[in-house]
Amino acid sequence: MTVHNYPEPCAPKYQKPSTVDACLNQAMLLVKKEHGRAAMGPVRKGDHILIVTLPDQDENVRGAVTQALLQEGAESVDFIYEHELTGMEPKIYRVEEGWKEAETVEKEPWNMSGSSFYSDLGEPLRKHLKDHPEYTGVFYGLGGRGHLRFQLREHANKFRGCWVLNNWEEFMSKAWTYPDELWRKIEEKILKYLGRAAAVRITDPEGTHLEYPVSQEEAKRWELTAGRPGHIFLDIFQSTTEENAVTPVSPEVP
Repeated sequence: MTVHNYPEPCAPKYQKPSTVDACLNQAMLLVKKEHGRAAMGPVRKGDHILIVTLPDQDENVRGAVTQALLQEGAESVDFIYEHELTGMEPKIYRVEEGWKEAETVEKEPWNMSGSSFYSDLGEPLRKHLKDHPEYTGVFYGLGGRGHLRFQLREHANKFRGCWVLNNWEEFMSKAWTYPDELWRKIEEKILKYLGRAAAVRITDPEGTHLEYPVSQEEAKRWELTAGRPGHIFLDIFQSTTEENAVTPVSPEVP
């Protein structure tokens, strides 16, 4: 029997901030960042920012982000909850209920953008932006930035990024403030090796073993298309689609 020497699961321990000031340094770093899912820069002078958040928004994080954006030049910063836009009661899931996301895939396979609470905020958010033309930038959704921008239709130019900073633990993560330049250099090195791949092998301690060959053409396409801001697609079938291959996106694209 194979013996695997994997390290025990671990996670960094962060202290819960009790004041706005305790969050301010992290917020200032984030509003200056231009790459990554939690980046909020660049801030344009006179910006009117709208942030669509979730029911568990930490108030100290909210205060620090508001202050940081204003210091960077924004004119105003407003927060609004998703359920205020949709008129629906927020759905609160426990961690052990994460499997319920699969129900969304089954019932609405065409509609996987937005947050885990509402699969499509596009229509109510577009209406809100139409009613409030003063907003120059909006943050919303948990992932899939291309899809989120598409949902905004005529307001797509106002999309600044996702909003994943509702809880303090996510906000305080040092991963969000890792230097962009170093992050990109590391990813570029990984992508280069994908272009040399001859096979894919996937294993885990419980006995999974999947293996298949990769042609030179597929490997090169993988190298060109696997990089996405904040992601590297290590599933060759996800990254080497015809659409991605036509317009390669490097890790430097925000």
